[in-house]
Amino acid sequence: MRNRRTLARLERLRYERLYQQAMPSLGLDDPRLRRYALRYDRALELRASRSRRSQDEECVQAVLSSEVALCGDYHTLPEAQKAALRLWRRVVARARAAGRPVVLALEMLRPEDDGRSAEFVHGTMDEATFKERVGYGRHWGFPWEPYRDLLRFARAEGLPVVGINRVGGGLEARDRTMADRILAAAQAHPGALVLALVGDWHLAPTHLPKQLVQRARLRKRTTPVVAVVHQNAEPVFWKHAERTRGTPPHCVRLAPREFCLLTVPPSAKLRSHLRWISAAGESDVLWRAAQQNREAAGDTGSDDHASPDEEDVWEFQQLVLAFLGARLRADGSLSVLSVNEEDRWQPAAERAGLTPARCRRWVSVLAGMAFDRDKTLVVGSWLNGDVALWAAWALAARLSDHSLHPGTGDHAALVWRWALAFLGARLALPFHDARRTPPEGEMTDKDLARCLETRQEGESLGNALYRGLMEERLERLAVAQLFVIPLIGARAKAELLRWRRLARSGARRRRGVAA
Repeated sequence: MRNRRTLARLERLRYERLYQQAMPSLGLDDPRLRRYALRYDRALELRASRSRRSQDEECVQAVLSSEVALCGDYHTLPEAQKAALRLWRRVVARARAAGRPVVLALEMLRPEDDGRSAEFVHGTMDEATFKERVGYGRHWGFPWEPYRDLLRFARAEGLPVVGINRVGGGLEARDRTMADRILAAAQAHPGALVLALVGDWHLAPTHLPKQLVQRARLRKRTTPVVAVVHQNAEPVFWKHAERTRGTPPHCVRLAPREFCLLTVPPSAKLRSHLRWISAAGESDVLWRAAQQNREAAGDTGSDDHASPDEEDVWEFQQLVLAFLGARLRADGSLSVLSVNEEDRWQPAAERAGLTPARCRRWVSVLAGMAFDRDKTLVVGSWLNGDVALWAAWALAARLSDHSLHPGTGDHAALVWRWALAFLGARLALPFHDARRTPPEGEMTDKDLARCLETRQEGESLGNALYRGLMEERLERLAVAQLFVIPLIGARAKAELLRWRRLARSGARRRRGVAA
């Protein structure tokens, strides 16, 4: 498990560095908050020690057999809300098929927002009006889009939505309010399954779960059967990242009716927090983080003004290089843009022969695009997976000194570039899954359809290389060479055939690429 432990060590180093940068803004200087967080950490450490690998289906069954399901949320991390939504889609489909009603209970909303939520779900209030009338920016303030998707899901399914947050008061008082609101929702909808999304720390056994029992007894109600689904808990990640042979699990069973979903490493949570703080007005936080990261990596270059977006790409690239045993100075010429920054990437797209509308279609399917000899990256979102994928694409281009446009060129060469991009993303994010379902009607673009087929071939090979590394069947040095040599033309085809055989083989200690 040498390769797995190496990756875990690199992730710990990154986490510890980011934790020091995030500490001043986490609020843990408040003794009450620190004690509250410590109870959660200790409970998860104990559960992690007894945990085992599980499957999503076991988690879904546990939720369906409960009356209340509490799902943890890291508010600044879009992957947390998206993972909850994926779970809820499966649960709601099965509950509906069985004729069982479902209610959503959201910490993002207050009890006084219930009337507005009902109007939104019934389609009599649009999104902009709803966001304004619930005072989203004032009372919640975390990135809107992933929470909006939860509300859209509720409207599409016709699910009642109740607010359970309490503004003001300590976290213990909020636990009591949440418990009361969840119990009231269950009473108002007999036989319903209540799906609640609340902050991670509320899920410690002595916090919200305990309050659900106590408040039910206080009101002389039957104690509800409760399932708890944590997300990306640090103790759970460290145990399974360091000790699991091969690929780490997406779902871990902690106890009966208690699970943890793993979608990102712990550093991604802190990075999302720093990005949110920066967007909220403390614009120098990520700049200072960037400087400290560069100094820690021994880089004294002059790229002092990298944006948070370029810094994300640089950090992912550094982790991949460190695992492969290489170093690289930050590249100040790399530009990383969101698909929404059309005025900035439009000239590059036009030089590549893509209209803005067509570029957006490509990005929606491929999670991003590369232009200007891989010096301009357009990512589909700031989800860690999208950024890591295109960071690895640009890294392979720079190390091999060979640029490729995703939609043109040698088929075998493009398969290799996609394979290295997916491999790099998996090294940086062990749970990475960048598969996307093309929007209906988009695959009438034949060039895009061919590109997607090539991407899928590359994804398969990249994931096979990752498994080979984690299972110690492939040497790191041999794989590192794939990033350096220009895999084009006949050589790309020959190496593609050879490495596909190696990736499928069960033989140990495979050696490097052909000279």
